[in-house]
Amino acid sequence: MDPSLAHAVEAVLVPSNEMPEDAVTVNGPSLSKGLEDVLEGYYTTGYQATNFGIALEEIRAMLKWVLSEDQKALNTVRQHEDITEEEAAKVRTKIFLGITSGLVLSGVRESVTFLCKHKMIHTIVTPGGGIDNDILRSLAPEKVTVSDCGNGTRANIELADGSSQTVTQFIAGILENCIKEKTLWTPSEFIANIGSHLPTTSFLYWCAKHKITVYSPSVVDGWVGDAIFAFNEKRIEEKKETFKLDLIVDVKLMNCEATSAKHTGMIILGGGLIKHHICNANLMRNGADHSVFIGTGQEFDGSDSGARPDEAVSWGKIRPGTRPVKVYADATYIFPLLVAKAFVPYYQQNKDMY
Repeated sequence: MDPSLAHAVEAVLVPSNEMPEDAVTVNGPSLSKGLEDVLEGYYTTGYQATNFGIALEEIRAMLKWVLSEDQKALNTVRQHEDITEEEAAKVRTKIFLGITSGLVLSGVRESVTFLCKHKMIHTIVTPGGGIDNDILRSLAPEKVTVSDCGNGTRANIELADGSSQTVTQFIAGILENCIKEKTLWTPSEFIANIGSHLPTTSFLYWCAKHKITVYSPSVVDGWVGDAIFAFNEKRIEEKKETFKLDLIVDVKLMNCEATSAKHTGMIILGGGLIKHHICNANLMRNGADHSVFIGTGQEFDGSDSGARPDEAVSWGKIRPGTRPVKVYADATYIFPLLVAKAFVPYYQQNKDMY
């Protein structure tokens, strides 16, 4: 061999490390049995398909966890409180769901409504626009349409004229009733009141019915806020007391949602406020036990939306040693598949629990 090539051979043909014992061979899904097998085969496909497979496993783990079957967790709980085996058998994962306003405007809302209707999640965080869009799609669904030419009001979703008036007029009526009861409300109380006046197509309706708390620290950043502004201006002119929201109480309640839970799971669709609010609450309990992020945000610009799960681990928002996953994809086509493959079968097999 040419001596000049000997060093090249040594540099290239370096012995590789042995594959770990639990390594899984890359293998595409079977196409012979339809969509069910395709989705189950995603885990061994690689890239974001594998992340989808991990997300599916994590959500199934959230649903299946029971305190009585986790001896380590049960022992930890018993260091602080007395709990019987029967009581422990009823303690399950508290699941936090975060959804952005744009996703509520889309058909992902129907997947969320299914989960709320069947009490499969326990706490929701959404921005002010999420409240706006659930109201709009509940009261005037014909005003929200798909534009196949791709130049709608929001990407390829079109909002008809009068959409904002639909929401603000509805909220004006809610405010008239609320202020007769009291002038100071928490956002979560106010949102529950809104939900109780919406039809069954609304996820806010089912949250109000089943006492699933919806937190929205930015509830006033949208049409609901516009309605409150106009309502209060009129009352100021009439020299009457104005409507007020107490966000601080909700911060405590949100944190207590996490600290009081024996086991938590986070499913976050998108980023921004919803992601941080849920993660920060779980920080109060030294991190979530299960975490599934779905979004297209990237970390290169330092945004919280784009931050990977390992960033949340470093802050204590996700517990070390867990199996968090981020699926880099648009939640409009990923989340309904996860609901169909994880939540729906579990509900069908365990209807007596719900």
